[in-house]
Amino acid sequence: MMDHLPSGFAALSPPRWVVAWWLGAAALLSGCGLESAGTAATAGATKQAELEQARKAQEQVQQQLQQSMDLMNRRNQSLDENKP
Repeated sequence: MMDHLPSGFAALSPPRWVVAWWLGAAALLSGCGLESAGTAATAGATKQAELEQARKAQEQVQQQLQQSMDLMNRRNQSLDENKP
């Protein structure tokens, strides 16, 4: 069974079920890490989308504010021109 090991090492070799158990545990734990990384990436993408929406909303508000100020200035000029 342990013919591939040099003499004296066969006694140090763990049973196959122990090796299989540790490999399975390592696979499960690495899967948890991948899950966490995937969740973090998804959360990051969501935040990025929220930031982009906030920037667009800010630009729209600034444009609307500028349009309102332009309209107010035009009205004031019109009133100034029509004064007796």
